[in-house]
Amino acid sequence: MKHSTIACGAIVFVAGLGWYAAGAATEQVLYSFPSGAKAFDRVLENGPSKLFATTYSDARYGTIVELQKSVGQWHANTLSQFQGGADGQNPIGGVTDNNANVLFGTTVFGGTHGAGTIYGLPIGGQRTVLYSFTGGADGNQPESTLLFDRTTGAFYGTTAGGGSAGCGVVFQLASNGSNWVESTIYSFAGGTDGCDPERSVHFGRQRGTIYGSTRRGGAANRGTVFTLKEKRGVWKEDVIYAFKGGSDGSQPSDLGIDTDGTIYGITELGGTLKNGTAFQLSQTNGAWHESVIYNFTGGADGIRPIGMHLDQDSGVIYGTTEKGGGFNGGTLFSLTKNGSSWTEAILHAFGAGIDGKQPGARVTEDNKKGLLFGTTVSGGSFGGGTIYQAKL
Repeated sequence: MKHSTIACGAIVFVAGLGWYAAGAATEQVLYSFPSGAKAFDRVLENGPSKLFATTYSDARYGTIVELQKSVGQWHANTLSQFQGGADGQNPIGGVTDNNANVLFGTTVFGGTHGAGTIYGLPIGGQRTVLYSFTGGADGNQPESTLLFDRTTGAFYGTTAGGGSAGCGVVFQLASNGSNWVESTIYSFAGGTDGCDPERSVHFGRQRGTIYGSTRRGGAANRGTVFTLKEKRGVWKEDVIYAFKGGSDGSQPSDLGIDTDGTIYGITELGGTLKNGTAFQLSQTNGAWHESVIYNFTGGADGIRPIGMHLDQDSGVIYGTTEKGGGFNGGTLFSLTKNGSSWTEAILHAFGAGIDGKQPGARVTEDNKKGLLFGTTVSGGSFGGGTIYQAKL
């Protein structure tokens, strides 16, 4: 794929659609959330013409929204509205579907103990609370989108707090045939072990291997990348890299695992100019080595990278920054490998109009159609954020 850098003034608007031309990508706002809604995480694409997203504070406690395309137009429908209290409130993570058209997700607050919930929502049915966190050893404040294992039917997620040391956990949600059972598969100890695993975890190449990141902890308290490996029902954790907080980056966020086992990721801070990095972790003779593949300058290329998606076919990394860009509303960018170096290109700079501001998570790719879908936390027609698509 060819990408060219955006010229900051090159914006094209088509009345009623909100199209924006930005280099090699054309951005279109599919839906503008009402004021204060705040969509923090990724969009789920379910079939050729359905999208799902969550809002943190729309209608006070948050919602699950469906967008469905019909005769070339996208129409929004609120599938479920959180009521607070035992029902759960304020989803930060997005939704994940299983093999039976049921959406699963988490709320950061609410539930029986006020420490968050895991819920299930059959598409076209009623949402139910599957588990209420106690805030103790099982974790507190789940923020991540769940990871679904299509072989076993189990889900994996993280909590930002709770656990044995108050530094969060990685948990599993599995069905025993009649009920959903939550179990803590790892509790972070803080210190050199890592703390605050607020982002989603990812499967590795080998069965029973999970990778993730923590925002804090490690020798310099600048975050870690860790692996969890399961053997006979027991999970063992290893920190494979601890960030120093200098040129190597600080506060790792999103990750992607390539087919050859290379881990790609972003840090929100640190790097040569302290505006965040993109990095890779590769393994040689059993040892992991980190190298920075891009340093964000803090200008037109963006500030504070917040989400990334690795295209397994092309090897291109698509990502978002929370701030910066030509209009200081954040960016949608790509990183393409050319030999031993990487080239960054801005696909869209947010904040020029109703296109949205402050993208809060990774994009979802439909590579058959050449489309990226994503959300912004603010901006749009009403200031409450957007669901957008970018045509590559």
